[in-house]
Amino acid sequence: MKYKRFIIENYKGISKAMEINLENNNLVPIIGINECGKTTILNAIFAFDHYNDEDNVLYNHLSDVANLYSDSPEICKISAIIELKKENLKAVLKSKLQFTDAQADDNLKEFQISKLYNFSITRKMEYIENKLSMTYELSPKLNFKNSLHENEFCEGLIHKLPYILYFDEFRERFPDLIEINYEEEKSKWLDILEELFIKTNENYSVYKLKDLEERRRKSILSAVKRKLNETLTKQWANFRLENKESLEIDIDFITENKIVKVIQSVNDQNGRQIEKKTTQEVEKYYLKFDVVEIDAKGDEHYFYVRDRSKGFYWFFNFVMKLEFNPDVAGDYNNAIYLLDEPGSYLHPFALSKLCKKLKSLSENNIVIYCTHSHYLLNPEIIPINKVNVVSKNSLGQVQLEPYYQHKSTRTKSINTAFQTIHDALYIKPFDLDLNHRKIIIVEGIYDYYAFSLFKISDNIGILPGKGADSLIQFISLMIAFEIEFRVLWDNDKEGNLGKEKAESYFGTEISQKHFFTLIAGKRILQDVFEGSDLKQLRIQLKLDDSTSFERVITSLFYHKNKQSLVHSISQKNER
Repeated sequence: MKYKRFIIENYKGISKAMEINLENNNLVPIIGINECGKTTILNAIFAFDHYNDEDNVLYNHLSDVANLYSDSPEICKISAIIELKKENLKAVLKSKLQFTDAQADDNLKEFQISKLYNFSITRKMEYIENKLSMTYELSPKLNFKNSLHENEFCEGLIHKLPYILYFDEFRERFPDLIEINYEEEKSKWLDILEELFIKTNENYSVYKLKDLEERRRKSILSAVKRKLNETLTKQWANFRLENKESLEIDIDFITENKIVKVIQSVNDQNGRQIEKKTTQEVEKYYLKFDVVEIDAKGDEHYFYVRDRSKGFYWFFNFVMKLEFNPDVAGDYNNAIYLLDEPGSYLHPFALSKLCKKLKSLSENNIVIYCTHSHYLLNPEIIPINKVNVVSKNSLGQVQLEPYYQHKSTRTKSINTAFQTIHDALYIKPFDLDLNHRKIIIVEGIYDYYAFSLFKISDNIGILPGKGADSLIQFISLMIAFEIEFRVLWDNDKEGNLGKEKAESYFGTEISQKHFFTLIAGKRILQDVFEGSDLKQLRIQLKLDDSTSFERVITSLFYHKNKQSLVHSISQKNER
């Protein structure tokens, strides 16, 4: 069973039906300016799953869900299109509704075994007498004699679907002390710590600590601490947030006696039962986490986690919830990760590492994240055709569009294939880190794809324009920033005119050193490729024989095995 699409309608600022397509799309970056509705989209997806209802205090995803731009009350609908088999339906009928085999088979007689079916589950939210009522509807319908069975059945299906997990660094804080609470009302962090204990040793439990002999308890805490620090050190090597080799976390078990208020039921003089408020001393148990720093003398210094840098604080929260999340126990595969402004406090190097981490995480999960950072939109890691832009129309309604459909209205002076992304983020295009690289300026996005596939050094950057006549402005910037560059035009009419125009602006000396067209006899980029190689690539990429060159190059650029495919084709292309 898996999620294929979400459709959001009349939820807060979202009026018209908004679709988030997840089919063959495990990575969904969402960009846009502040207050444009990015978080609203994440909240809506999170609100679909009733197992997340208890987190409303933290995320407010079920607070004030009524559409803000409707004159008349509209029912809020959050739908998920899911893919499943008859066997999945039968299992839920039996486990959730206690159907017998015969009853389940009779209800599902129109369905074939092992065939995939698409079902829609819609969560309807409406205010009835100022109270939020939430129910599920299924489409296509099954034959339920009891109207309540449909809602229960949908809940059973959702229980078997991948978890939907939310990461918001601005709302989730790691406490200085985590109480080991044996009641139902307990911290989410306690569940995460329990998973840490279990991953250290399946026989360990945070709830057993208070009953252990002190030396045994210290031994277990030592093993858990080692497991945690090994995990943090492994991830630290990727992010390297501070100028230290690593930091160590210390875990301590603390017992405190506290006076608490209690309500007791007692009998009064007449034998009637009444409630009596009183106080009593109780023993409380906590786990305390400290960051240990060792100075040059070898002395240890202890800090609260919150006292470290904001970047480290984010890193610690992120790793704890990623590696030890009880909702995805065993491994963190097949879940939906919703990340709101991940890594906001990280420096550029760490952000570039986080970008790779998100891409890696999406290989076995679905990752949907909102960002303002161009470091998390690196086109060499994040396919630009995956990026979505959130904006508000003239009526203030939230809308979501693929970046290539978004109509940009801001910066007009710089014209690149990535301009829409820059405009959506309201950043200047040359905030990018180009000045440490050698740059090849090419006519368009397909040139960018092709030359990126064959470049021989990571120190070479490819900068795409939007047509032969759009490259002149980049040349001025390269000269101004003293960046080593070359410009390459197609060897067609437009390309030669563009090169001649640039030469008239910058002179013969610069032209001879920096300006080039494709080699003689190769008019456009497609001519550089051997016909037999393009035919071979279409076969390997499982494309039709008539597939255009542009689509072949795009598919190759975003293929997970693109390097091996590139090496398999003729060496003439590489030259």
